[in-house]
Amino acid sequence: MDDLESRAQMQQHFDKAISDILIKQPYLEAIKKAIHAVEIATAWRVEGTLREFAKFKPVNMWFSYPVHEVDTLGVLADIQLEENKPSWQKAKDSRKSKVEKSKERNQKLETAYSALFDGSTPVSLDEIREYLDVKTTKTVENYIKEHDGFDTKKGIVFKITTSKEKEK
Repeated sequence: MDDLESRAQMQQHFDKAISDILIKQPYLEAIKKAIHAVEIATAWRVEGTLREFAKFKPVNMWFSYPVHEVDTLGVLADIQLEENKPSWQKAKDSRKSKVEKSKERNQKLETAYSALFDGSTPVSLDEIREYLDVKTTKTVENYIKEHDGFDTKKGIVFKITTSKEKEK
């Protein structure tokens, strides 16, 4: 009975039962068509709200172009939709925490500085502002204040080197 649920096991039984390729050919074509039909089928749930009447029970369907077929076996009945969350809940779930935002800003600043600093010419706040595509240099200054590894003096950005980095 377990073999009926396994495509690989049923394929082995088929190969053992019918060894002649000429006899197998029509069955192989039918198998290809069935596999193709399963691969192109999509699941749909139709719900409706009627103005003067009560809401009707959702209808689950399979769509295989160009035909919709109602799911009479109930395969789709227990599928949980992602759309069940209200919009405010989805928005709340997608928001980043303060720590994640801070890490992201630090990473952007490090990337901008390493891309702009050639080893000799200092990097200005304006250059980083243009690289990060932010509106004001005040935003860049806030990024730098938030990051422990950078400082600014007279519009120039400096990387702060610790004593451990100097030893390396």
